[in-house]
Amino acid sequence: MTDEEWKKLSELTKKAQIDGRMGLNDDELRILREARRELKFHERMRLLGLSRTATGTVWLDFGEISESMIQIDDGSSTEREERPFAYIWLTQGYERCVETVDIIESVKQNPMSIGHPAILFAIHRWQEVIQAQRLIARDDVDSARDETMRAFKRAFDGGLELESAKRNLDKLMKAFKDGVRDRRITNEVAFAIKAKSMGLLGSKDNLLYKAWQRLAPKYVKDFDSPDDRRKRIKDFLLEAERAQPNLATNLSIRKVMNFLEEDGARFVYDEKSVASRRPQWKVFWHAFLAWNFQMKPTSIQEYLERANKEDFPDKSFQPSLTAPKAQLANLCRYIWALPLTTTRDSLLVHEDDVGFNGLAAALEASEKRADGPN
Repeated sequence: MTDEEWKKLSELTKKAQIDGRMGLNDDELRILREARRELKFHERMRLLGLSRTATGTVWLDFGEISESMIQIDDGSSTEREERPFAYIWLTQGYERCVETVDIIESVKQNPMSIGHPAILFAIHRWQEVIQAQRLIARDDVDSARDETMRAFKRAFDGGLELESAKRNLDKLMKAFKDGVRDRRITNEVAFAIKAKSMGLLGSKDNLLYKAWQRLAPKYVKDFDSPDDRRKRIKDFLLEAERAQPNLATNLSIRKVMNFLEEDGARFVYDEKSVASRRPQWKVFWHAFLAWNFQMKPTSIQEYLERANKEDFPDKSFQPSLTAPKAQLANLCRYIWALPLTTTRDSLLVHEDDVGFNGLAAALEASEKRADGPN
């Protein structure tokens, strides 16, 4: 790029800048400033606005996400060496509003949080330490001869940091693996999701219900053969599907008819009475699920009850013929807005306390003052 091209680009960039007030009035600015003192990082992230302009996407950072500071505490005490924290804060005048995050536990509770800036910064820090292992572990003349000097070097020349970094990265990877495993969908929930995809959970707007309706006595002729009854049901389902496109779920006409020809044949024709033996709707669709998933009919209700007691995901995995993809802005919005595992409520600490005692000690003192006298 020539100097002239760069100058022109700079002028266009300056021209595209937006007023820092973003068109807000004084009262609206005050509301946002006061809210930021109380909100956690992921809550402030929800204030993020993305706007398309002629020059690209504008990041409207009402939550001051970009002004947040992140500090890793993996050495202020023996406990922190074993259980590292991340401090996220926003400066408010001479005070910091500090959020304390448990790094390992956050990843275990939600593996996606490994992409959170606080977690990534911790990984980056530990990676740097490990990459410098040969430098840290290399003995000099004094430490090679004297045990006391070796211990001194280990304490003040990065040896303890190296051990902590290795240990914490191992814990983080284990937490990630355990978190993925623990969040796997159970058999009961997987069964319920499949049943829901067929429109059979809390809904009668599906092809199976239409077939069940046509098994009512008023639609059944006593001297019809089973094949005649099934043919009329199939013709009705074809017409219903054309009239109501929303009936097109993972439950197809072919599957419904296969059920009525096999296990469901008992509901179509009864040799003793010649009439249909249509059961209650719940019995009918439970029988269909038992046939479709090769389960015992008595297990259907049990599976559904167990699934209702678990966290039922709004979305589940769907195979795709295309490569997975996501817009970067949406991915950042999702990951950064994930709640992390915090160990205490956000606290205000004065800069003077931090300067004299360090952030970890200042937080402990602030927490004791917030709790009041014993």
